[in-house]
Amino acid sequence: MDYDPPFAMDAHDHDAPFAPRPSRLDLVRRASLSLGIVLGAIVLVIWMVRTRPVAASRAPDERPVPVAVLEVSPMQAVRGIRGYGTVRALESADVAARVEGVVVALGPGVREGVRVEKGAVLIELDGDDANRQLQAALQSLAALRAQKQGLDIEERALADSLRLADEELKLAREDVARVEAAFADGVALQRELDRARTAALAADRGLSMAREALEMVAPRREALAAQGEAQSEAAERARLSVERSTIVAPIAGILQSLPVEPGETVAPGRVVARIVEPSRLEVPIALPASSRGALTAGQRVQVMEASGAFVEGSLTRLAPEDDPVARTLVAWAELPGGSGLVPGSFVEATVFAPDATPRTVVPRRSVRNDRLLLVEDGRVRWQPVRTAYAIRRAQTQTGLDDVEWLALEEPLPHGTLVVLDAARRIEVGARVEPLRPGESAASVVEPATAPGTEP
Repeated sequence: MDYDPPFAMDAHDHDAPFAPRPSRLDLVRRASLSLGIVLGAIVLVIWMVRTRPVAASRAPDERPVPVAVLEVSPMQAVRGIRGYGTVRALESADVAARVEGVVVALGPGVREGVRVEKGAVLIELDGDDANRQLQAALQSLAALRAQKQGLDIEERALADSLRLADEELKLAREDVARVEAAFADGVALQRELDRARTAALAADRGLSMAREALEMVAPRREALAAQGEAQSEAAERARLSVERSTIVAPIAGILQSLPVEPGETVAPGRVVARIVEPSRLEVPIALPASSRGALTAGQRVQVMEASGAFVEGSLTRLAPEDDPVARTLVAWAELPGGSGLVPGSFVEATVFAPDATPRTVVPRRSVRNDRLLLVEDGRVRWQPVRTAYAIRRAQTQTGLDDVEWLALEEPLPHGTLVVLDAARRIEVGARVEPLRPGESAASVVEPATAPGTEP
């Protein structure tokens, strides 16, 4: 079994000499050199620190920062309530045919887009049938008038007959009385008495017949009157049919549409023309239902047309009910014509409603996260605010060009200075120089540089 000693050396190691151990002098020399290098580095760092260039220093600038402000006070604000609607003509008419007929001709110069006056002929219908009905009704009326005249004559004759029959009855009764007296005296025969009584009965019968004939005149007259009224109604209907065969313009305006041509048959109720008078316009505006309490008739309304120009009008009436789905109410505004607005245009409208409560009005850019930057005693601070409503129009009295403003729920004290730009980075409590609209900041002079330094 082979055994290798733990410290066995190779054959070539027996020939190599042992490395000499360093002497104490070498160790001292090496330590001295290392210490010198460290001390030199320390001295070099100290020298570099002491000889470094010193930058020029300035004293803290305590001058106030110029900021643009607006001096506000509670005022009588005018709330602008915006809504949308479609312009329509205040006067317009859909002209419908009232009788059936064939279109014979159109009125002279009548065509779509032209202006027509009230009463101008638009369409001529064939009215021959109505004319014949009118002539027949008139002839019937003439016949009834003739019958009435004959009845008047017959009534006068029957009245005379009744008077004669009455006199005849009186004479017959007197004759009966004389014959009866003579018969009682024995000077008259029975047949003479019977003959007198028969004549009296005949006279009485004649009087009754005459009276009956005369009394029948009144019912016959009433029947003729009823027939006359019926024929008069028929004649009036025929006359109206003849008149309605000529369709005229009910109002003055521009002929919007005329959807019929000669030779076409129209039925009663069919719309044959539409006339629009654009001199007076109306806009039903859909407004927020929450603004009902601020709206009254007569308030000023501003409508923006397609070109960007504004048209002034006034509020005339309000709808009594709100739309529960859209949560809106309808308010009607009347506008003057000839302003560029045309019926059928979809427009944006603003109703100017004066606020009875004094409000502080500030630019929208002055409010950030429901807070305002106020300047008091030359320093700024934040003020929490609540917005009552927005106003979208320029406030010329402020001297600013802003068109977006906010009316605050709680007014600020009179003369409060509000920083215009709330997004500007200003430390709370920093000194500022308030600049009102139209004012400029004082000239700023750069401080002198320290002696011996470069700026």
